[in-house]
Amino acid sequence: MSEVVPHHPDDEHHSHESFKRIVAIAIDSSLFAEHALNWAIANYLQTTDLVVLLNARTFVTPPGTVYMDVANWIDQQEAFSRSASHKLLRSVAARLKGLGFACKAIALKGDVKDEICRKAKEVHADTLIVGSRGLGYFSRALVGSLVITVFITRIVGSCY
Repeated sequence: MSEVVPHHPDDEHHSHESFKRIVAIAIDSSLFAEHALNWAIANYLQTTDLVVLLNARTFVTPPGTVYMDVANWIDQQEAFSRSASHKLLRSVAARLKGLGFACKAIALKGDVKDEICRKAKEVHADTLIVGSRGLGYFSRALVGSLVITVFITRIVGSCY
């Protein structure tokens, strides 16, 4: 499930054909995602790229055993989560646009890995850049550095 974050009416519609590359960047509110974004800005992105920002949030589930109606609580948590996702995407998109990059922001909901990979394929991203998700050195060594794996490998091979 995904939704394009509403943007300012003056923003132009971006045709994928008018860009040299489509670069998807998965972001969240962590320092790891911020580091990946800063790295991409400093070392990888070009003004001829279309940057597609992806923020995935999981489904809201009630804590513990449910003995009462929690529908209102779930609705409130979902609204908060959605609002935070849109605020983050708008903030990062404004920063990128200020630096001269064409940008599109998409909020996703569901399993984070599955949704990010699905959307990266759907937008025909040439590159997907993600942070380390807070994994330490040993954990990254065991599973392989996701950043390097995804960065070097085409989207189709790296997500599944």
